[in-house]
Parts: sequence; C-alpha cells; structure tokens
Amino acid sequence: MWTKLKVAGAVQSFDEELEHFKRWLPPPLSPLLKNFQSWLARYRQASTVSERIKIEQMALQQFLQLQLKTPEQPFFSEFFRRIENIYNISLDTRNTALQGELIDPMLEEKLLDELITWLQSCRHGANREYSTWLLRLLAAWRLDRNS
Repeated sequence: MWTKLKVAGAVQSFDEELEHFKRWLPPPLSPLLKNFQSWLARYRQASTVSERIKIEQMALQQFLQLQLKTPEQPFFSEFFRRIENIYNISLDTRNTALQGELIDPMLEEKLLDELITWLQSCRHGANREYSTWLLRLLAAWRLDRNS
C-alpha cells in the first residue's frame, strides 16, 4: 500500500479515495472498511439531522469497540478515540449554538487540524501507511465538505 500512496497523485473525492485504496488494505482491515461503508450508506440515506446524529453515535461506538487482528490495533483505537473526542466537542458546540449562545465557528476546523497534526506525527513510524491513508481520507472529506 505504501507504494500506491507515494504515487497516488492529487487527492480525489472521498468516495474515490476509499475505492482506490480499499484493494490494497491488508485483510485484517477489511472489517473496518466494510463497517465504515455500511455506516456511510446509512448516514447518506438518513433524512433528518436527528437520524444522522444517532447513526454517527452508533457507528462511533462500534468503531471504538472494533477489534482488528493486526499490530496496528492501538493506532486505530487511538484514532477513533480522538474522533470521539472531536465528535463530542462538536455535538456540545452545536447544542450551545441551538441555545442561542455564541460559538467559535472555526472550532471544528481547529479540532480537525489537531487530528491531522497527530496523524502527521505518525507518518514516520510503524503506522506511516495508515496515517498517510487517513490523512488522504480526511483531506478528501474536507474537500467534499467545503465544495
């Protein structure tokens, strides 16, 4: 997978990035990708914000409990723990905004930047392939979100 990441070129859409790299992920990561794609489909089919929030919460709980049979399990556990933290802060901020209080409109971007910084710090160790792949996915997700 590392070779494919090094020559991947510009970041594509989120769906294209997922599709492009899924065939090079090691078999132990298949449950992660299958679960993610299943939750993503449910999320996209949801018609209300409350349905989407419920789906996000259930998916996050499943990912936090997912046991991969790979040495990278601690890396992925930490990644999802960080996602959970960002998600909870974001949810609290949305609730604060709904109550009419002022919020930092750039808070989510700052939190994502912190996650990206952590992933970048992992790019030179044992998890370089996965951190680079997740960085590409986050960049693609941001690109889709901002377009």
